Amino acid sequence: MRHRWPGNVRELRNAVERAYILCDGELDSERAGHADAARRHGRDAPATKSSVAIGATLDEIERTFILATLKHFEGDKRRAADVLGCSLKTLYNKLHAYQRERHAGMN
Repeated sequence: MRHRWPGNVRELRNAVERAYILCDGELDSERAGHADAARRHGRDAPATKSSVAIGATLDEIERTFILATLKHFEGDKRRAADVLGCSLKTLYNKLHAYQRERHAGMN
């Protein structure tokens, strides 16, 4: 929970996958260190919780946590990327992919 995820998105993804496999029905972002990460990066706001249902895909889990982190930092992509342990470019790429998926689903 206290690992800083220094730019290794694959390592983070594997940890989320392991947590998902071992969890008993719900992944809790506060228990996953989200609140500690937020405080470490200058936001002493109340911890927010994000949960995902058993059966959600890893892509859905990743999307949930990325969007929750971005919301927590009020849209500050640089801070969100830092907390998520990915580059700003990676975060932008993920957000563009989500936007493309949303538009494709509307057609």
